[in-house]
Amino acid sequence: TSVEIGFWKVSGADNFHFDDVRLTRRSYAVKLENQHHWVIRNIETTGGSPFGIGVLNTIPDSDLEFIRIINCVAHDVAGVSDTDKSEGCIVIRPSAPGARINDVIIDGCTAYNTKRWGGIIVFGAYSENRRSRNITIRNSTVYNVYGDGILEACVVDAIIENCVSHDVGNMPENRMGTPNGIWQYFTDNGTVRNCEAYNTHSPQHDGGGFDIDILNKNCTVEYCYA
Repeated sequence: TSVEIGFWKVSGADNFHFDDVRLTRRSYAVKLENQHHWVIRNIETTGGSPFGIGVLNTIPDSDLEFIRIINCVAHDVAGVSDTDKSEGCIVIRPSAPGARINDVIIDGCTAYNTKRWGGIIVFGAYSENRRSRNITIRNSTVYNVYGDGILEACVVDAIIENCVSHDVGNMPENRMGTPNGIWQYFTDNGTVRNCEAYNTHSPQHDGGGFDIDILNKNCTVEYCYA
């Protein structure tokens, strides 16, 4: 296992905090791979490709627990998305069958300026019995991205609250589907509340400010403005 943070690399890391750091472009400005019990706080990243801050689980049928990204800024992620919707400024995703990343909080973060697909994105596994659990994105802002502003997908017990997404969905033609400002899909027990979305764009007829989408169950959008 490894952790890459800009030009730092820490192997086999667990229960670390990195605070008050400003980082510039690498492949990932901040990368946690197969790690758990991390707090990333007060970090600004510039560049990276295809992620600014990326948290990955590449171990099949494994569970990683407790990831916190707090008061961070990720912007100007390089490159252009063509096929992969799990690229962007702040991304948490499994990349192996049955892998999960549970107990995630992204709080007080800002993501902006990229032609990658997303601003703040948390993915789980498509398998219904292996979806990531207990996912929260709150008090965060996204703008000027090519696709989705804020997305939780393939997760259970998920919240997006007190967030703003604007001037997103800027991809000029439909190469990858249609984005939204703030939304969830393949999600059970999801809530979006006290959020605002405006100036959201789409290269085709689908897309919008908010969406409860395919295969969602027991999901609510409340007290939001578009």
